[in-house]
Amino acid sequence: MASILISGLIPLLQQPGLMPEMEKECEKLLNFFMTTQPMLADAELCAEGDPNVRNWLVELNSVVYDTDDIVDDFRYAKFQTEAEAEADDFQNWNGCRVRAGIFPFSCFKNSSIDEQTMPSGALQGIENRIGSIVNRIDGLVERMGALNFRTGQELNITTTERQQQQFILSNPTEIRDIFVGRDEEKATIRDIFGAGVSIFIQGPHGIGKTAIARSICLSSGYYVVWVEVGTEFNIGKVTKSIIDRIIKKDCCISEDHTDLLELRLNQELSGVVRLTVVLDDVCTGFEQLLPKLKDWQKMGRWDMRFLIITSNFDEMQKYIIVDKKNLNPIILGPLMPDDGWKLFCNKAFYGDPKLETCPQRLEKGKKITGRCGGSPLALNMMGSLMRFKKEPEEWQGVIDQLEKEILLNDHVVPVETIIKVCYDNLTSQVKQCFAFCSLFPKGHYIDKEVLIKLWMANGLLLASDGSGSMPPEENGNLIFNELASRHFFENIKHDHEGYSYESNCGYHNRVTCKMLHLIRERAVIAAKEFALQIVQIPDHLPISGDSRVNIDIPLLLKTNPTVRILLSPDDPFSRTVNCSAVPKANSLRGLHLHCSLFEKDLSNLNDMRHLRYLDLSRSRIQTLPESTGTLYFLETLNLSKCLLLYQLPKYIYEKYEELEASLYR
Repeated sequence: MASILISGLIPLLQQPGLMPEMEKECEKLLNFFMTTQPMLADAELCAEGDPNVRNWLVELNSVVYDTDDIVDDFRYAKFQTEAEAEADDFQNWNGCRVRAGIFPFSCFKNSSIDEQTMPSGALQGIENRIGSIVNRIDGLVERMGALNFRTGQELNITTTERQQQQFILSNPTEIRDIFVGRDEEKATIRDIFGAGVSIFIQGPHGIGKTAIARSICLSSGYYVVWVEVGTEFNIGKVTKSIIDRIIKKDCCISEDHTDLLELRLNQELSGVVRLTVVLDDVCTGFEQLLPKLKDWQKMGRWDMRFLIITSNFDEMQKYIIVDKKNLNPIILGPLMPDDGWKLFCNKAFYGDPKLETCPQRLEKGKKITGRCGGSPLALNMMGSLMRFKKEPEEWQGVIDQLEKEILLNDHVVPVETIIKVCYDNLTSQVKQCFAFCSLFPKGHYIDKEVLIKLWMANGLLLASDGSGSMPPEENGNLIFNELASRHFFENIKHDHEGYSYESNCGYHNRVTCKMLHLIRERAVIAAKEFALQIVQIPDHLPISGDSRVNIDIPLLLKTNPTVRILLSPDDPFSRTVNCSAVPKANSLRGLHLHCSLFEKDLSNLNDMRHLRYLDLSRSRIQTLPESTGTLYFLETLNLSKCLLLYQLPKYIYEKYEELEASLYR
């Protein structure tokens, strides 16, 4: 995280008059960051095996975060003084147009203002805060000398490589897993997959369970209902998901009302024929699920069958032994060597006419596929990694990485090893954007546009040199496509018709994606390494002393004072939010309060002065407070589907003529 923020801080600290009366401290911060920046890539590489380096990076991140807040405070104070002097002169800095209820804001102004005219709120205690940072810098410099970091170790992706990736991935929804092999398993499933049959597809993560289920369903001629179950089994949630997908809309029954859900499911199934229900990623709850499958199959006269996908082999075996007649296990093993090689070549040598003229790459490719253990996920990831490595020396470097990881971690299964090696071959910026995705819960459909806006809010999309040579949205699109091409994102699709979980949460005609379980585990590890200050608001658990409040923002910020992003869980049922009396000392850059009902009027936003991203979509707000106008760094305000909203601040109407037409689309 430090490397990207430092890239943005350096040009700001170089601006004359940024910190009036504190020029010496400003110069010391600038010199420290300019000295440190070239060594950060080597520090990140060394951190994995050296706890002293890890601790140094953690403290550096803390200094960078605090400096970023202080620079924000100085800039905010200047903007506030200008705004008070020129109340009617707001400017849209980036010139973005309003679209579909998502409004970009900015009013950055580069003018110098005398410190005596500055308002004191943002700069309260600023001298003590800067003094603390300067003292910590002295300690970091001393330790940095002892750690002997080298300069220029960053992994670079050339402009040509970026252009090649962009050409291949101009439409990320065209990324598809190439299904290879499994003819015997598919034939077995088709032979036994009749009416009233439940088939359990079992195997380790990344072995291709979901891919073979999709292949079977596409060629079956049955209506398919696909439900993502996840790690925490909830029979009410599963039942509701089946109903919602059959009727293609929200049934408006809470998952807690299981009796009502059973009645509604019985009603809906009475007229359905040739139905396949796929329950994906079932990890627990077999003792509840198996009896329920029999009940569902007895509800009426229809051709209904189930595909259950699970990685929990040991737990499932206990039930299969007892009921072999009704439970049909299909255990997926590694791909055959020829199929694995074909899958790898489809990725690594895509569109490469020099394949036959480079026997060295063929030989090294065989070695790489041998290390993938027949896992389709590992083969896809390694093939995608090698696509842009053209020299035999680069291929040998990856083989050396694999050998090193296997020697150091002989207990790690091959697919986890592959994920780590592919992660290590990302640039620092892409690594940090990937780590940010750990914010989203398991099985969550990630909206591409929302993700890029959150990356922007957290300062992750600056150019590596801190310049504005590439617009942040364009850079974010490139990074998303790169992660998709490397299979860090899966199930990439447009949500533009029918009913789905993500459409119910407001994502219509948008690109969405998911992260597989093992991929997300790597993102969680990376987020800890980069010390990302992001928090997912707990789901279903009151975190306030008031039982009427589900989400207490002041309490969350008090217990997490350095958090930069707060994300509420997507849920079609609104939750009560307390957003009053926010602590003045906070670092919040992004606040996602989708589907919220506010306990008190949303009136006091002044103290969220660092905010770049505010999502109030589908919430029950009636008015947008005038204090929104004091959020001078705000880049995105999402008010889509706020059906009770009837009043907006005057300044919005004055500056955004398209607002009224776009708000209720």
